[in-house]
Amino acid sequence: MNSQYKVVFLNENMIIHLSSEIYYITLARLFVAFGYTMSYVFIPVYLLEVKKLSSTFIGMISGISTLIGLTSWFFVNLLSNFFGERKVILISFAIRTLIFFMIGLFIYFDFSYIALIPLLLINSFLLSLSVSPMESLVMQKSSPANRNIAFSIHRIGMNIGWSFGPLLGGFLVEYDYSIPFFGTSLLTILTLILFSFFIKDEPKIQKSNQIKEDYKNFFNNKILVLFLINSIHIFIVMSLLITPLSVFITHYYSVSKISLGKIYFLNGIMVVLLQLPISVWFKNLFYSIQLGTFFYFLGYLSIGIFSQFHLPFSCLYLSVIVITLGELLSISSLHSFISILADKTNQNINTHSLNNFVSSYLGLIRTIGWSIGPIFSGLIQDFFSEDPLWIWIFSPITAIFAIFINFYLWKHYKIKQIYQI
Repeated sequence: MNSQYKVVFLNENMIIHLSSEIYYITLARLFVAFGYTMSYVFIPVYLLEVKKLSSTFIGMISGISTLIGLTSWFFVNLLSNFFGERKVILISFAIRTLIFFMIGLFIYFDFSYIALIPLLLINSFLLSLSVSPMESLVMQKSSPANRNIAFSIHRIGMNIGWSFGPLLGGFLVEYDYSIPFFGTSLLTILTLILFSFFIKDEPKIQKSNQIKEDYKNFFNNKILVLFLINSIHIFIVMSLLITPLSVFITHYYSVSKISLGKIYFLNGIMVVLLQLPISVWFKNLFYSIQLGTFFYFLGYLSIGIFSQFHLPFSCLYLSVIVITLGELLSISSLHSFISILADKTNQNINTHSLNNFVSSYLGLIRTIGWSIGPIFSGLIQDFFSEDPLWIWIFSPITAIFAIFINFYLWKHYKIKQIYQI
């Protein structure tokens, strides 16, 4: 194999070789994450406390909203190939700016929750149209040798927003739930400015026959497709940190919105401080994914144990630390592992098109996981409403499935030889 593909041996010196555009994309992702967590994290709490909806119904709204986002993944690859990632991003964020402002107005004037649902659905659709092209640009502007570092830096930016968004949002919703959405609208405008002036367009693929052939080659790659499908289990457990956990904490613990925000602040700040060192230190991408997935399961299980035995809310910070270690080890490594596996096993596909395929279909799988997770956990929370231990045994059980299936695929398809580990 060409030495440029020995990606499991990372080096901290790779950081200085990244394109400056990676950092601009990262800053944009910071704004997106800050806005999302400042406002959307508190939608379940708003629906539970203000609109008095059930956990199951809230989980269904969240899941269906995310499920609507699935539809955009089916043609985001085509749009990016024909028009370029940058144009797709600009259009989606321009519309989202208006949507966030409208959600703020609807909450401020206390419209029915039914009026919010269309806006949530449209926003979910547009979010998918923007996230996949951003991740594709990270792949385009990095090499296989430094891709895990590029994704790690990208996730650091995202988690800076993730850290401080809920903290500020928890403070703002004490005054009014509408305020964070007006702030998110302003942050979306800043994202538009970044992509308008600091990010260049990538080459476009306009020949439909070439795109059709690339589709055929991509989906004939059985190894890659199976790993993509199995990653849904990881994204299901990842989704539990948002709606399911916030609803559970609100139901079982009498804590302020600021205390809830601190949970997400801890998660985000750990990623900011530790993602890059862990990516440099933990060189084996495949085993990093499996260990992180297991930590996800242990972290959620500990929430059930602490709650079952009525231990104080502060114990949940320990659970979030373990969950975040799972995220640190698995998510960035998963993106890098899948993208480089695609590089190694799809030699007949144009690199730009291949990166679009990987980002869009990994995004599709992620969205399916994030759709199933809230609905699945919401049903479990209602069914085992008085037994938190069972809630947090069953909700993250797919993590165990993911580990067993990944090891089977690793052994059966001899992935070790492909990666030259």
